[in-house]
Amino acid sequence: MKNLVIVESPSKSKTIEKYLGKDYKVVSSKGHIRDLTTTGKFGFGVDVDNGFTPSYAPIKGKKSVITELKKLSKASDKVYLASDPDREGEAIAWHLKDALSLKDKDYDRVIFNEITKDKVLEAFNHPMKIDDNLAVRLSVYKNTWIDYDTIEKMSNEHGWEVMGFSLDMTKIYIIESPMGKELDLYIKAIEPKYVMIKDIEKRFWD
Repeated sequence: MKNLVIVESPSKSKTIEKYLGKDYKVVSSKGHIRDLTTTGKFGFGVDVDNGFTPSYAPIKGKKSVITELKKLSKASDKVYLASDPDREGEAIAWHLKDALSLKDKDYDRVIFNEITKDKVLEAFNHPMKIDDNLAVRLSVYKNTWIDYDTIEKMSNEHGWEVMGFSLDMTKIYIIESPMGKELDLYIKAIEPKYVMIKDIEKRFWD
């Protein structure tokens, strides 16, 4: 097997495999695979005596899924983590990388917000890593609707802060303080709780 692709939902597997061709095998994690344990001191799932290191365990019914994914990943030249392009999808990708013991050279992260041939192939032509910067993560949502809360959550995860809209409501300003870096999200369309990003511009970057 040359390339293994792991998606969240089994319903997407056959369609994506058809788009990618015979050199790819597409399988599903069937959602989340691990969660914090409830064992240990206070049952917090973290080692409170050693820097609060988290301890994870397979979710009920997912041990066999992880075992099978490990087997498939070891037989593959490359693993593509193709979980959904949202906060939960990023978490699933991280857990897959960790649970399957994938090194950076072993995997790529691919994200697409539509299950169409063009979008899927475009994502595989521009693979990334899980810890990619905020601008790359937000670029997935260009020309599609994204809610304002998601922009704030993604920004906070990277240590950035959403400052709000420009006076003419054509841009959203996001800054990384105290580094003096700024992202400007140019708005194509706007609704009460949603925006459509037209373009992303970096300012004051090193």
